[in-house]
Amino acid sequence: MDLASRKIAIIGLGYVGLSLAVAFGAIGDVVGLDISQSRVDALKRGDKTQGVIYDIEGLFPRNVTDGRF
Repeated sequence: MDLASRKIAIIGLGYVGLSLAVAFGAIGDVVGLDISQSRVDALKRGDKTQGVIYDIEGLFPRNVTDGRF
């Protein structure tokens, strides 16, 4: 299975879900779902001020910019 050609869905973008989404976003497209619309909107803007460090080696901003997240 080639993960780069698949879309991965992560339900819940808290501590664990967002970390997974950022990591998987490095190798393929990710769709993140969360009950908090404000969190989703902030992440779409690339806002990292959700109270957790999401910038795993620069992956979060790169994934947002590249359209993979």
